[in-house]
Amino acid sequence: MDGESSDSDTNDTFSDLQQHQYQNNHTIRLLNINAQSLRYKVDQLTAESTEADIIVLTETWLSPENKDEDLSIPNFYKPIRKDRTWDSHGGVAIYCRQNLNKKHRSDLEIDNLEATWL
Repeated sequence: MDGESSDSDTNDTFSDLQQHQYQNNHTIRLLNINAQSLRYKVDQLTAESTEADIIVLTETWLSPENKDEDLSIPNFYKPIRKDRTWDSHGGVAIYCRQNLNKKHRSDLEIDNLEATWL
């Protein structure tokens, strides 16, 4: 097929993913929040995180002076962060529940680009 995927290929892949989900009875629940200053909202985020497996945050407004220990959420790994160092706004972070296997892919990160990878 000339290296192009067809709709049936896509449907087969989706079907395989659904089957995997049903067989293993696992669902990943994602929470995406524009935090607009995480350091002042950790308690609120903790309360909202009870149903989430992965929390993705934008506009964290953190700097390297903000310690991960001050941003901890029970039952989650320490956040994977990319702070904006040239401005007091911006920044991204990802929290993963401790029952998930995760790997921070810093090899995919680009300087001065607010993105982080798992």
